[in-house]
Amino acid sequence: MKKLFTAVLLFSFVFLLKTTSAQDDAPKPKYIVWEAQVEIAQKDKLLSALDAVHSYMKELDYPYPELIQHAEGYIWASAPIGSMADIDKMREADDKFWGTDPKKSEELGKMFEDAYSKVGGMVIELQPELSIMPAEQSTQTTGQRFRLFEKFHVKNGKGREFSELVKKYCELRKKHGFNQPFYTFHPMLAGDMSVVYFISEMGTSPAENFTINDEFWAKAGEDGMELWNDVKETVSTMEQYFGVIDFDNSYFPEE
Repeated sequence: MKKLFTAVLLFSFVFLLKTTSAQDDAPKPKYIVWEAQVEIAQKDKLLSALDAVHSYMKELDYPYPELIQHAEGYIWASAPIGSMADIDKMREADDKFWGTDPKKSEELGKMFEDAYSKVGGMVIELQPELSIMPAEQSTQTTGQRFRLFEKFHVKNGKGREFSELVKKYCELRKKHGFNQPFYTFHPMLAGDMSVVYFISEMGTSPAENFTINDEFWAKAGEDGMELWNDVKETVSTMEQYFGVIDFDNSYFPEE
């Protein structure tokens, strides 16, 4: 999947260097993300293909991790980058990876046939000031962990106002003791630059998420209702997906 999208990023790389240089002066965590839309019957096939690639990555000591997350209709593969310049380094690693054994690469490529309906990608940047960061970073490397994935399509000209509302939401959650991790990501390079991405770890299942979320909004009261009404005025559409971060289907290079 990396090979499919890295070339697109490189095409835009020179243009982005000047526009991102100011942000790189005070860097925030950035991630290159490959997003695959999948039908129900395609999900296991794509995960199996990714597992096969990851096994080969381990064999060749591929230097970059690939974290897998998935929800109904989507599979995401991501890797952290220090700056946009790392994309070029990833391209070099990909060229070496896929060029080592052309026959093996062809076999792996065939595994991806009919394994997804659409694939694309983006570079996103974590916004710590608009997030609820965990007190300690998780060290989990096996199994799965529940997550809620959301996409908010922000209206043109409403970006700054929306960010202020997200900040208020985080403050309101902290005020009432709902300190579960909540991450906000802004696109740096994407097909739709109006989308703000959220990942929430409120609860360990959809049912528990609903329960805790209801408890929060009940405690938030009129402040919460006013905040939510303001949010709705700044966005055109919202998407929500229950899923997991899947460590067992991910790849982590040997340290």
